[in-house]
Amino acid sequence: MNKISKVKMKVGTRKQIADAFNVSVTTVSLAASGITQSELADKIRKACVNAGGDPIYESINQ
Repeated sequence: MNKISKVKMKVGTRKQIADAFNVSVTTVSLAASGITQSELADKIRKACVNAGGDPIYESINQ
């Protein structure tokens, strides 16, 4: 199973995603760069990918 660990975002999408989640642009940046690991960060990373960002996956061994 693969998990999105980071997302390379398109220019200008951080603000849109921050507004959608009612969080700061810094929160989106930290989530997209993989620094924060939480349920909210996972949702933000998925939204970044849906907005056209390029996901970087980490392999999870189970």
